[in-house]
Amino acid sequence: FLLAIATQETGIGKNVGTCNRVGDKKKWYDIMPGPNDNSWRDDQTIFLKIMKDLGMNPVGVPLSCPAPWGGYGGAMGPMQFIPATWNQYSSRVAKSAGVAIANPWNPQHAFIASSTYLSDLGAGKQTFEAEREAACKYYSGRSCYAPKVKNMFYGNSVMAHKSKIQAKIDVLEG
Repeated sequence: FLLAIATQETGIGKNVGTCNRVGDKKKWYDIMPGPNDNSWRDDQTIFLKIMKDLGMNPVGVPLSCPAPWGGYGGAMGPMQFIPATWNQYSSRVAKSAGVAIANPWNPQHAFIASSTYLSDLGAGKQTFEAEREAACKYYSGRSCYAPKVKNMFYGNSVMAHKSKIQAKIDVLEG
């Protein structure tokens, strides 16, 4: 299931974002909500804190671009955490990884964060419905069945990836 999320999000790290790279016209402050935006979250301030804690320059770090149909960008690393969500999980990840500061671009840290987050979202039940629902919430923060959010496609796609990955694992175990 975790590999299916990674496949859906970044092709298992092949595309960790095409915005905010050196020379890109879309910088971090253009693609994510900040303190002056009409949003429930302030990813800009959190992103700058993450960069400072990691000793990284915010310019040039690959981030996801906003979707063509709207919304915000700024998701980080191979598992595509938005800064506000990463901020909620980073201390748990650091403790699990045995490090002082968790890094969303570090694959080990990103996978620990995703598995923890998905478990918190109900995927630990390990049923099709629970995992699909957790995938939808991972994607948008809302249920697959939220009336004004059409995100069932995401949950269905993750579960299709899971099925293909599991079939390959079954061959190895066979």
